[in-house]
Amino acid sequence: MTTLSARFPALACPSLLHALAVPATVLALALPMVARADITPVSPAQCARMQSGKVITSANPVPCSRLATVSFDYTDFDGATRQGSVVVLDALAPQVEALFGELLLRSFPLAGAQGLEAYDGDDQRSMAANNSSAFNGRPMTGGGGWSKHAYGAAID
Repeated sequence: MTTLSARFPALACPSLLHALAVPATVLALALPMVARADITPVSPAQCARMQSGKVITSANPVPCSRLATVSFDYTDFDGATRQGSVVVLDALAPQVEALFGELLLRSFPLAGAQGLEAYDGDDQRSMAANNSSAFNGRPMTGGGGWSKHAYGAAID
């Protein structure tokens, strides 16, 4: 089990806690009840959905077996708590989980966060919806080679 400060690094930052005027013990008690974050390997069924959604192909530099889904709570632009997820390289998943925990803690709003298969792998459609996403097996924009998104190492 990870510690709360490992999942929400801001709890280990006394200056932030002081600025928030909330004792760490209060946050430590409250966040687990309201915040949800979770890391799971990409399943074969999810991989199949990503393939049919034009997000990954057999030519992709990173296979589904090296990808993980980070599911998390986030604050939307109306201040409501929503659930979202991003697919990233498995080795980066704990840091991504901590990042979205920090965004929630700071009430940083997101419009949405869902996989690119919801947009048939189309970055333009995802960006038009102001969707926060990560993995997309696509070439680099304006250049040769694979995008960092194809490695599960970039978030938009």
